[in-house]
Amino acid sequence: MKRKNAWLAWALSIGLIAYMLGAALPSRSKVDQVPGITARASGVAIHADAIQAGATGPRVVDAEIAFAAANVNSDGFGATSAQNEMQVNVQPQAIPFVGTKASGRGGALELGLGSDVPTNADTLAQTVSEAVAPPNSPIVIKDAGPLPINPLAYVSLLHSEALANFGENPCVSASNSPIAYGRGYAADAQLIDTSASTTSGPLTNPVIATDDPNPARAVSQSASFVYAIPNSNTTGGQHYGLVSETHTTFAPVTILRMAPAPALIIEVLGEWVFKTTATGIPDNPATAGVNEAGKVEYYVLDDVTKAPVTPSTAVIRFSTTGGLLYTSLTFQQVFGGTGLVVPLPPLLDLAIGEDPRALAAPGVAPDPNSAPTINANGTGVSGAVDVVRLSVLAGVQVGFSLAQVRIGHFESALTVPAGGFTCSLPPTSPPTTATTTTTIPTSTTSSTTTTTGPTTTAGPTTTLKPTTTTSTTTPPPSPIPRPIVVQPNTVG
Repeated sequence: MKRKNAWLAWALSIGLIAYMLGAALPSRSKVDQVPGITARASGVAIHADAIQAGATGPRVVDAEIAFAAANVNSDGFGATSAQNEMQVNVQPQAIPFVGTKASGRGGALELGLGSDVPTNADTLAQTVSEAVAPPNSPIVIKDAGPLPINPLAYVSLLHSEALANFGENPCVSASNSPIAYGRGYAADAQLIDTSASTTSGPLTNPVIATDDPNPARAVSQSASFVYAIPNSNTTGGQHYGLVSETHTTFAPVTILRMAPAPALIIEVLGEWVFKTTATGIPDNPATAGVNEAGKVEYYVLDDVTKAPVTPSTAVIRFSTTGGLLYTSLTFQQVFGGTGLVVPLPPLLDLAIGEDPRALAAPGVAPDPNSAPTINANGTGVSGAVDVVRLSVLAGVQVGFSLAQVRIGHFESALTVPAGGFTCSLPPTSPPTTATTTTTIPTSTTSSTTTTTGPTTTAGPTTTLKPTTTTSTTTPPPSPIPRPIVVQPNTVG
């Protein structure tokens, strides 16, 4: 594993302590009553918590910016919500999920104070969309903003979406017809003002901020979704496996903006993708290297072209001088094995550009030297990864930690029966009517920007900011198109 530039780890630790959905595809197939189909996929652009006193809390501060989760269980969800590694619930909390078989959850900003764990992190800001199925849900959309909660938080625009689609369509094998889907979007997010200002508006000296004005790249968002994919088993009909994907784009993250002291700035560039596949069938020896059983994929897309970035593209940049001088990590450095991983438990656990690893149990420190789990017969895949992770004084005693920051956290766990699962056509039922909120995007365009060093140039970037109208319509069978806000993958 990667263990380079220890001096840089200590310098960074000082600052750190303080589309994809397209048109609906027609189908009325549904998953047959086969046990053992489960999926849990989630991602968050920024997670931050401070001072957890024990295994069940309380946690003094917990914040999630741009959170998304998608869950499936063909046997029906139990009474206890699944949690991610940070002990945050990934199931819906405002609507019942027990006994349902698919759920989606998207949160723009969730902020909790003094919460026990596992936490919803929504004590102060409930800007979350949630959906469960069956029956199929309409797409659920919530918009808000600006949202000043001085001195705790400020966000100029919040947007979330959720969809669950187990009753019909789940065997349509395309990412734009997901079984479960969640999306969270936040612009100009700021957390915890260290100044004495009480004005209702942007914070003066936030601990964490994503409101970079130059160039204007202030949007962070995550989208998680699970869908079916056909495998090569056609005995008794076509069989399917599962795929989960989480896509995240990031605004630059400024930590400890306390002028005149220089702030730490971390920029995660491009659109980051964490994708897992469990087919339910073993690898075919005749197709060596195809990974028919299952796989974990982790890569970065150019925000404009949606093509994988080149090896020389800068994908992470950071500055300990408030933006006067940057150090860059290219795609080759991050994904080629020379990123920065410095575990020094229990004082510090710092990872920048780690490899995909094993999924840790909730509240347990991740093992950076581990690997994702892929069952040889294709029945299970699980894994996790952090673009940037810092834990301070975690593990001194069970459940205690001083602070934790994760920028770009992804995790997934899939199980399917041996051979995969099948779908059949259910009886036709009349459509129902429900009230949904429709987002109508308007666009603004920003100019091209360029970075120095290993160079890459992004084309014009279109930022889509939602305005809302409310109407009563027949719920669509799968998501209507939702634009993903893109960011330049370089900075000036």
